[in-house]
Amino acid sequence: MVTAHVDVSRSEEQQGIKTTELTAGRYKRIASQYGPLSEEGRATIQAQLDHIYSVFVNSIAKFRSVSVDTVLAQMADGRVFLGQQAIQVGLVDGVSTLTGLVELLAQERRSLRPGAGAASLPTTPNATEETMAITREQLQAEAPDLLTALLEEGKAQGRAEELARVQGCLDAAAPGYEKLALEKALDGQTEPGACAIAIVQAQKADHAKAAEAVNAGPDPVPVAPEPPEAQAKPEETPEAVQAELRDYMKTQAAKGRQITSLQAATELRALKGR
Repeated sequence: MVTAHVDVSRSEEQQGIKTTELTAGRYKRIASQYGPLSEEGRATIQAQLDHIYSVFVNSIAKFRSVSVDTVLAQMADGRVFLGQQAIQVGLVDGVSTLTGLVELLAQERRSLRPGAGAASLPTTPNATEETMAITREQLQAEAPDLLTALLEEGKAQGRAEELARVQGCLDAAAPGYEKLALEKALDGQTEPGACAIAIVQAQKADHAKAAEAVNAGPDPVPVAPEPPEAQAKPEETPEAVQAELRDYMKTQAAKGRQITSLQAATELRALKGR
């Protein structure tokens, strides 16, 4: 394990800055970065580092079922082991991809039989070594953070897929069939394609009912023909009116009646109104 102490006092001095820390308690800020590391500060940091290292070593010994001496000699000496190397020294049982581990967890979730055998996790130690088996309980005990991350990833993927399914059903709605699309979207299982088919079937059924209702109804009442339009009367012009008045006055004069134009117009109006 490794840690570091950074002294920034010289850097602050060059910038004209001086930081003074006020503390309470002997070990508070015993390894402050605003000054050189004291021997007491170094010893405190080293003690913390040794404690964390011992927890790490003991955890490996416990979960890999080996002695502390074996861990110190072969597993926790500061080296980084990759793939096959980690298998050979006993740090891991096998190597798997994240996809393979997710599939393993999915298979375990789908299995509802009590005591069902755990699915096998692919390993790569050699061609003859048997396939490793891991259960959710083992993963929870040995790598709880990984299990939590995988479960959260699965939940996020499930939410995204469900949102896409709901939106697809709503997008398939035809005018007048929004309620049906919403029902399909909220049932938790209908896919957008099946929702579109259901809407088309509902449209066909409604059209068939409408056609049946029209065919079963009474015969339509015949529309009466419109009466012919009245013949338009010829438009009377001032010249025609004057000519008619003169003719009427001449006729009356021949009968021995001398009348004025006003009398002629009044009598003609009366005759036309009969």
